[in-house]
Amino acid sequence: MPSKKYIRFLLLLLLCQFSLACQSPGVKPGQKQFIDTQGASLHAVQNDRLRAIMNEFNALMFEQMYTELELDQQRRKKAKAIAEAAAALNRTVTELPGILSDLQLTADEQDVFRGLAVDLQRQASALEEHADRGDVEALRPMLYRMNTTCSACHSLFRGPR
Repeated sequence: MPSKKYIRFLLLLLLCQFSLACQSPGVKPGQKQFIDTQGASLHAVQNDRLRAIMNEFNALMFEQMYTELELDQQRRKKAKAIAEAAAALNRTVTELPGILSDLQLTADEQDVFRGLAVDLQRQASALEEHADRGDVEALRPMLYRMNTTCSACHSLFRGPR
């Protein structure tokens, strides 16, 4: 599939071709020209067609730009939602050490559990900060690391041991 730059180049090239086609050949600036009344109506029809085509090109180009603007708005909305979810996760993670007594863990297991909870809290805080700034490129690897931390804890402390 052709790139956006290539498509824009082709559209610009077509625009140049259309504008050159509308020029009168051999007429210099200031030189008088005889009007051909039979060709005038043909030129008016062609001019209307060209105007319609150019309007279509403009609509297509601005539609693409509008879509890019919409995508930016969607990214900001998603980043805000991720920041809110990360804040909620951060609040919940602070409560995790309170359930240690229910898990019946050894002292070493409790240390591992607390360490994973601290890691998750740091990751959630960092995720919230990056999402608040709209740094969407950083979010995917951060979410992956958080998922890894959650999976590690669940594999160690959930289910039969």
